[in-house]
Amino acid sequence: MHDRAPDRDDPVFDRLRALDCEVDGADLVPRLLERIPAHAWRSRAAGGSPFARLVHAPLWRAAAVLLVLLGIGAGVLYVGPRFGPGGAGRPEAVRRGIAWLRDCQGVDGGWDARRLGGTPQYATALNALATIACLRDGAAYQPAAQRGVRHLLSRQAADGRLGPEVEGTMYNHGMATVALLEAYRRGRDETLRAPIGAALEFIRRRQSPAGGWGYRPRSPEPNLSISAWQIQALLLAAQQGWTEHMPALRRGLAWVRGVMTGDGTFGYERAPDTAAPQPTLTSMGAYCTLAAERERVPVDPDSVSAVLRGLETVAASPPADSYGRFFHAAALRSAPAGTTETALSRLREMVVASQDRAGYWSAEHDCWGRVGGRLYTTAMALMALEPAG
Repeated sequence: MHDRAPDRDDPVFDRLRALDCEVDGADLVPRLLERIPAHAWRSRAAGGSPFARLVHAPLWRAAAVLLVLLGIGAGVLYVGPRFGPGGAGRPEAVRRGIAWLRDCQGVDGGWDARRLGGTPQYATALNALATIACLRDGAAYQPAAQRGVRHLLSRQAADGRLGPEVEGTMYNHGMATVALLEAYRRGRDETLRAPIGAALEFIRRRQSPAGGWGYRPRSPEPNLSISAWQIQALLLAAQQGWTEHMPALRRGLAWVRGVMTGDGTFGYERAPDTAAPQPTLTSMGAYCTLAAERERVPVDPDSVSAVLRGLETVAASPPADSYGRFFHAAALRSAPAGTTETALSRLREMVVASQDRAGYWSAEHDCWGRVGGRLYTTAMALMALEPAG
């Protein structure tokens, strides 16, 4: 063996790169065999062994044969997309991320937000995100998801509130309500109906007169970030038969339309003065609008057209933080079929490529990393990779 790195200018590499093979993960052994000329199998040294014939063959032919042998030894020679550390694709990234969450889960079913770099004030929200991520992985990690649900239920107050009464109460409550609704959708556990009903009633009571939701009880300044979680919860509820909260959902969606520009971009508390897209906010507004239309909640057709234009703009430069990437993926998945598949595929590649070898997603360069830590970044990345349905 030689210590020096291979010379990338070597003609051998030029010939290998020129091989016309699709990068779809198929078995490439037959195709490589077809490209080896018949005379390449003949030894230049009469009577030589097969290994000797390989050694004496021209270098590029020998390299091709070695690739074939490696493919045979592995069963399949995979040269498809090499996302993430070690070339992990989306299913492998999800498996490793969920395994990391499961390993970090406490005996009480919760995750220690502080230990994982998050803010204790938002521990309920962070536990909710981790639970949602485990739920979306399907049956493989149901015990972890069930323990997470029980932990969230232990944080419900008599008035239906999930989590403590703090500055960000509705972040905690909205995310935890979504987690309970997703658990109910998957298991139809009737013991969850009463807690969910109380949580939905709390959302209705905390809706501002303007129609959105803010940090404080009946905040006069609702914002899109908090409102998006309450709307997501109300949409899930309507989908599963809690129709009594439809008026609150419609008022919430009307408030969302009020912070949108004609070009389909969205602001935080009001419509932005310019059409310059704010990727995360625009993704949130697009998700609320498109998910509502998908669930047959009446939405203005002009708003849908504008939202799709705004979403196309964001797709050219998607959000860099885990929070924004989740909402961007959710919006792309909620768009009409055949319009956003390429953008969604690119986004997923970006998410997978940023996974740490240990299975989590680092919070170091995420703008919300100091608030949520690795629990937030990992759960949000997994939610972006796995569909909600």
